Amino acid sequence: VTITTASSLNVDYLNGIYENDQLKIQAKTTVGFENQSVDVSASNITAKYINLTTGKQMTAVVGATTKSGIINYGIYLSDLNVGEYEIATQFSSTLTSRIMTSSTEQTRIVLGTSGKIATVYQIDGKMRITVSNMSVDFIDGIIQTGTLIIQGNSKIGTSNLTAAQVSAKLVNTKTEQETPLVVGATTVAGKINYGLDINKWTAGEYEILLTSGSDQTWMSNTTNTQKTVLLDASTNKIAVIGQNNNRLRVTITTASSLNVDYLNGIYENDQLKIQAKTTVGFENQSVDVSASNITAKYINLTTGKQMTAVVGATTKSGIINYGIYLSDLNVGEYEIATQFSSTLTSRIMTSSTEQTRIVLGTSGKIATVYQVDGKVKVKISTISSDYYTVFEEGGLLKVQAVDTKIFTDSGSSLLSASQISTKLINISNNSQLTMKVGATTKPDFINYGVYLNDVKPGTYEVLVTYGDHKLTMTNYNNRQNKITLSSGKVVTTSTVNGNLRITITDTQTILHKPASSGIIYCLLETCYGEDYGGRHNGNDISNNGGATVYSISNGVVDMVGYVGSLGNMVGVKYRINGVDYYVIYAHLRDYTVSAGQNVSAGQILGYVGKSGGQSNEHLHIEIIRATYYIGNPDERRIYARPLTELFPNYKLGLWI
Repeated sequence: VTITTASSLNVDYLNGIYENDQLKIQAKTTVGFENQSVDVSASNITAKYINLTTGKQMTAVVGATTKSGIINYGIYLSDLNVGEYEIATQFSSTLTSRIMTSSTEQTRIVLGTSGKIATVYQIDGKMRITVSNMSVDFIDGIIQTGTLIIQGNSKIGTSNLTAAQVSAKLVNTKTEQETPLVVGATTVAGKINYGLDINKWTAGEYEILLTSGSDQTWMSNTTNTQKTVLLDASTNKIAVIGQNNNRLRVTITTASSLNVDYLNGIYENDQLKIQAKTTVGFENQSVDVSASNITAKYINLTTGKQMTAVVGATTKSGIINYGIYLSDLNVGEYEIATQFSSTLTSRIMTSSTEQTRIVLGTSGKIATVYQVDGKVKVKISTISSDYYTVFEEGGLLKVQAVDTKIFTDSGSSLLSASQISTKLINISNNSQLTMKVGATTKPDFINYGVYLNDVKPGTYEVLVTYGDHKLTMTNYNNRQNKITLSSGKVVTTSTVNGNLRITITDTQTILHKPASSGIIYCLLETCYGEDYGGRHNGNDISNNGGATVYSISNGVVDMVGYVGSLGNMVGVKYRINGVDYYVIYAHLRDYTVSAGQNVSAGQILGYVGKSGGQSNEHLHIEIIRATYYIGNPDERRIYARPLTELFPNYKLGLWI
C-alpha cells in the first residue's frame, strides 16, 4: 500500500460503442503521482456530457469494463439530442479532465435503429461528439394506382431528406423477412412515399426500416395515428396502421364485420349530420375506420329513394359524420345504410331507447332520431309560411303570409295564429323585434305586425316559430313589393335563396333653412311681444331687407304673385318624409321663380321684404299640411303647423 498524493487525471479515448440503449465512450483512465500513473476504478470517477450549444450538462452512466483502467462513459439515447458534446470527468474536487485523444480520425457510431449517429473526432486534443438524427415519422397511408403507400416525414437532423437519399425495407416482425419498398418523392419537402403493390402485402405484422448512408432508423408513429385502409374490397383485405413502442406497425389481415354505432346528431353547414363510431372487426379485435373508406346512403322508407350521404371525418378517431344537405331531406322516415366493401355493410345502429330532436337551423325542419329493432331511424317534419304581401295598418308594418302549415309523415295541417310566434330579425346585427301575430278572415292567411316606431332602417328576415320548428319565412314566388310608410320610410321585399328579405330605407328629407339669416320671433300664434290668440297661420323670421329666401326642399312652385296681406308670395308643393305640405313664403320684396317650375332644396325663391302692408321686413312662412293652396285664412289655419315640425331644433329667439 503506497500512500501518496495524486497530481493529475488522464482520460484517453479508445473507442465508442452502442450497447443497452446507450452510447458508451470507452477511455483509459489513470491518475498520475510522483512521475508514475495508476489505473482508476469506475467507482472513483464521475462524468457529465456537456452540450456545447445549450450548455446543458447530463450525468454520464460511469461503468467498469473487463479491463483495468478502461471505463465506459455512457448516456441513454433518450437524453442525447442532436448537437455537439464533450465529456467532463472528475476524480476529486481539484482533479478533473475532459476526455482527450491524439487521433485525427473520425469514428461514426450507429446508435441502433434510433436514427441517431454519433461522430467522434478531436479538436485541440479534446474528444468531441456530434450527434445527428435520422427520423422518418408516419404521416398517412393511402392507396394509389394499386399500391399501398406509407407516407413519412423524413429528416436527417433538422434537414429534409430527399427520396434519392433514402432506401426502405418492409420487415415482417415474426419472420424478419425483408421486402424492398419503392421510394418516391412528393411535392412537399421531406414528405416521402414508401410503397408496395397491394398484392405483395401478405397477412402479418410489419415495420419499416429506413437507411440513408450509414444512418438507419425505424419509421415511427409518434402521434399514434390509427388508420384502416381497405386493400381489396372483394376479399376484405385491410391494412391496420398503428404503433408499437413508438414504431409504426402495419397489420395486414381480413375484416370480418362492419359496426356503425350511433352517437348523436348535429346541424352544421346546412347539413344534418349523424355521428357514429365506425369500426371493422378482425381476429376478435376491432379497429377504427377512416371516413375515406366508407360510403353511405340515406334511404327514404316511404318512397325507397336513396340519397348519397356526405361522409366526413371528425377530430376523433373512428367517429364519422354521415351528412345530408337539408335541400335533399324531405318530410318522411329514413334509415342510413353504410358500406365498407361489397360484402361488409351495416345500417347505423343503436341500443338507446331515447329520442333526440335536432332543430335544423331556420329551415323549418326538425329531425327526430330514434330506434326500431336496434336500427337508427330519422324522421323529418317541417313547417311552412310563405310571404304574400306587406302593408301598413293601425300603426303597424304588417307582413302577410300564406300556407302556414305543419308537415309530418302522416300529412299536413294549417297552423293558427295562436300556435306560432314570430320575430323580425336584422341580419346585420341580429337584433330582434317580436311581431304581433294576427288572424285574418281567410284561414290560410296570417298577419305578422311590428310597430312603425320600432322599425329602423336595415335588412330583415322574418323568423317563424312553432314549438321547436324554426323557419325563415320563404318567398317562393319572389313577390316583390315596395311601399312608403307614413313615417316616410320605404319598405321593399325581395327574395334571397328562396327566403323573404325585407329592406327598410330611411328616405327622410334633408331640409335647407328657409332664409340666409334672421331671428325666429314667431311660431304660429306664439310670438315675442304679441299673442295672436290662434289667429296667426305663419312663422316669422325677422331680417333686414334683402336677405335670401330659399326653398326648404325639392318641390314644385304652385303659384307666385301679390296676394292681399301676404304681399309678394311664392307657394310651393312638397312631399317631405312621406307627408304632403304646401309652404307659403310671404311678404317678399320680390321673387325669382315662376309657377310650374321645379325647385330644389336651397334654390333661391326670392328676397325678404315687407310687402302686404307690413311695418317691418321679415319672412312670413306658412307650413300647411295640404296638397293645394287654401285661400281662406281661417280654413288654412286648421292645417297650419309650426316651423318646428320640419325643423325640430328651431325655437323662439334662435338666430338661423
